[in-house]
Amino acid sequence: MHPLAACALALAVLFLAAWVVSIPLRNVSIIDKGIRSALCVPIGDDVEVIGVLYADRQARHSPFQDADLRLLTLLANTAAPEDILLGATGFSGRELQQYTGHQGRFYMMGSMGCLPALGLGLARSRPRRTVFVLDGDGALLMKLGSLATIGHYRPTNLVHVLFDNQAYESTGSQPSLASGTDFCAVARACGYPAQEKVATPAEFRDMLSTLANRAKPLFVHVRVRCGTPAGLPRPEGPPEQMRDDLMSFLA
Repeated sequence: MHPLAACALALAVLFLAAWVVSIPLRNVSIIDKGIRSALCVPIGDDVEVIGVLYADRQARHSPFQDADLRLLTLLANTAAPEDILLGATGFSGRELQQYTGHQGRFYMMGSMGCLPALGLGLARSRPRRTVFVLDGDGALLMKLGSLATIGHYRPTNLVHVLFDNQAYESTGSQPSLASGTDFCAVARACGYPAQEKVATPAEFRDMLSTLANRAKPLFVHVRVRCGTPAGLPRPEGPPEQMRDDLMSFLA
């Protein structure tokens, strides 16, 4: 971006922030549009939506319903003992870490969008192990360029599974832009030799049973619904401990 354009953009953001902060709280309201609620302010006789606050989980539909934990458990039980399972930041990664016992699991705590790059590095350095990158739609949208890098190097031992609930669930279920994104088409354009959309739990199970015969890197798009087990705990150990556990597993 040209320096002048960058300065103009920064000033516009500052002016907008100053305007929002200057609005009296009594003039701010929350309205419910069915699928999501929005922060609104009066502009003359009209109402202007200035930000989405959260998504209504009940308005999101998927044949999986709230089954992503069961899918993670199925995958962890199907993976070979030497395989590597990487969970993205957010609820699915925490579920992988807290509710499965695979010794090769790793939760990418806080580093949103960085999981595919880690998976690529591990796949290239450990070519005899299958690496499962268990991604989320919000995280993948943050760094779509990682698909092009994986498509360029084409590791034949990497399986990229996208659990797409079309929301940033762990921060309040704000909707992502996944509903307008064809992830399989993006992966195909970036060089993944194989892509698959999974629509039912049975199809997910069948996909896992035939992994050995599928071209890789394989991109699998799994549409899931918002929802996570009540009381899902955070990992008890620090990130350094999870790092050290993975390094010991890889040794």
